[in-house]
Amino acid sequence: MANMKKELKIGIWAAPRKEMTETQEEADKRYAEVAEFGANTICAEFEWYCMANLLRLIKACEKNNLKVIVGLPLDNYNEAHRIMEETKNSPAVISFNLIDEPNDDQLFEIGKMSDLLRPDILPGQTLTCNLLTNGAFGWDGIDYGAYHRHVVSCGTNSHVDTLSFDNYPYGADSKGDPDAIKRLMQNLLEINMGGKRFNVPTADFIQCSSWSGTREPSENEIRFLCHLSLAFGIAELKYFLYQTPYDVDLKEGIFSGALDFDGNRTPVFDRCKKVNTELASFDSIFLQYNQQNIMLHNPLNEYLDFDTPVNYNGFILSLVNPIKEVISDGQLLISNFEAEGKKALYIVNFDTTENGNTTVTLNFTEKYSISKWTKTGCENISGTNDTLSLDLIPGEGIFVELN
Repeated sequence: MANMKKELKIGIWAAPRKEMTETQEEADKRYAEVAEFGANTICAEFEWYCMANLLRLIKACEKNNLKVIVGLPLDNYNEAHRIMEETKNSPAVISFNLIDEPNDDQLFEIGKMSDLLRPDILPGQTLTCNLLTNGAFGWDGIDYGAYHRHVVSCGTNSHVDTLSFDNYPYGADSKGDPDAIKRLMQNLLEINMGGKRFNVPTADFIQCSSWSGTREPSENEIRFLCHLSLAFGIAELKYFLYQTPYDVDLKEGIFSGALDFDGNRTPVFDRCKKVNTELASFDSIFLQYNQQNIMLHNPLNEYLDFDTPVNYNGFILSLVNPIKEVISDGQLLISNFEAEGKKALYIVNFDTTENGNTTVTLNFTEKYSISKWTKTGCENISGTNDTLSLDLIPGEGIFVELN
């Protein structure tokens, strides 16, 4: 494995409003609360509109061991460079985001800005943007070819260091969930392949809130979204969203959040905090491996049956190495990982209903020393075994190392 351990980034979008952090003391307390929430990265996308607030945010993140992605204005190099110079020397600042959800034409502008700014960022800092969801390429019938070209264009022309996207599957009517999860998986697959093609890490947003036409995901659904993304090799999760922001008229907006508009905790806070605590028990083990292939067991529908110019036959398999047989009544996604000859599996339970516990038995092609990573930490299975049984709660993922 690599000498330098990779750490999972868990971010928040819509940081505490500046009215919550008018003094440094207030900022310190609010970002201590973010750390309690279980995040370690702040997406400070628009805070540059008030530099005093941005600088308080960064100082509070230094104190609370949080990292910051600083948003920059894509259309103003001088302003973007000034903001970068005022913030880059903080040990908390790890990246600069150039735009959220660019169209195809803007990808070239991102590339120009990236080339201008890159000479002045510090070693280890990165430049990023966040791509559109595939749903933006035809909600009633997605043009997957166009979305594939969008991702390739980003990797080719924007010169950024991460492939990031957002996709929010949980609508107001749960009857639409299967198709929405299908679109999400197709999105994850496209970003996964793009990350491998351009040799960059991948990131996505996790829906934890609601707004017009959507619903607040349950704890089980949030857990499922996180594990599904990680099973696709995602290296950075970002919650949408943390605090209910302004609307266009500077009044309370339509988005729910982990904090309400006045800064009070909501049930979303506790749901995410619990899932984040579970994820911390994995100690980022999955990021020490390289994701390879996936298989689906008992899918409700053909989740990955779609038209695209990309050949995924080598990625989606009937069985992933080194599985010989899967025995389960549950609906599962199983992803295999490798690192320096070592093998690993990520098993995800699709069922997010309250009674959605499931059991799976995996039979392997040979015997292995097995380590099992779950929401409670790592368990080393005694001896060597060619079979493993697992119990999964709704939406849960388990990571298994095979040596």
